[in-house]
Amino acid sequence: MKLCTIIATMLVFLATGAAARNCTPLMLYCGSTLLKTGNYEDTITEALREAGQPETDGRDDLFHCHGVKGHITFVEHCEYWCKNQGTAFNDMCPRGNKDTWTSEETLP
Repeated sequence: MKLCTIIATMLVFLATGAAARNCTPLMLYCGSTLLKTGNYEDTITEALREAGQPETDGRDDLFHCHGVKGHITFVEHCEYWCKNQGTAFNDMCPRGNKDTWTSEETLP
């Protein structure tokens, strides 16, 4: 009986640990951030298709997160690169290349 309880507990732990995380509603995310967050390849492809954008890996695109199930919509393609601003901050498209960007720069 005790062995069954231990095995059941381990299975629950492994199942929840392997689950992909969803984005936080109302936040902006780089495609590269979403790909690190969870299984977003198909979701990014669909968001790009819905917005009429060229199909790419979406790493340098900015997306808006909606709802609790991780639904995203395309916001813009970052001309130079997409910057992950860290947890609890919106990602952004810096204006200018990485050599000229300063940490004080924000989206207009």
